Amino acid sequence: TSPDNRPVLLILGGSQGSRQINDLVFEALPELAARCFVVHQTGPSETRNAAHANYRSFSYLGPELADVMAAADIVLSRAGANVLWELAVLGKPSILIPLDLTGSRGDQIKNARYFADLGASIVLSGQEVTTKHLFATLDRLLGNGEYLAAMSRAAAGACVKDAADVIARILKENLTPS
Repeated sequence: TSPDNRPVLLILGGSQGSRQINDLVFEALPELAARCFVVHQTGPSETRNAAHANYRSFSYLGPELADVMAAADIVLSRAGANVLWELAVLGKPSILIPLDLTGSRGDQIKNARYFADLGASIVLSGQEVTTKHLFATLDRLLGNGEYLAAMSRAAAGACVKDAADVIARILKENLTPS
């Protein structure tokens, strides 16, 4: 949470940013900043002046992303594999806006559906990518701490905690001469 106990909403559009997410956020910003402390990675080509006490934008978050993500209560993001596994490791509930088929191979749609099926994420796509749906989703999440906690547990459950041991065991079993 933020210094004034507002929930922290981290918004990520990928390393290049996302015009779709940025447009949504800038349209919704006054109301988002009234509900949350917003940290927004805009991408390098999306610098806009938006002065709000509860809003910070960055063209790119590098090493500090780990700390910002750890502090976030909810993450709004694309659905690339890297960010999803970071969310899983940290057990972060998320709102996902996957790239559609015109902008990808469809992998983000599958990734988002997987996390939604786990109960770790809520997916907004197509006609649902509106401020109305975003606010309704945030209200649903922020108004129910048990639901957020369940999403966190579901995200964390996506990880195999002892993955290195599992990989080592599989390699040992399959590479040991018979």
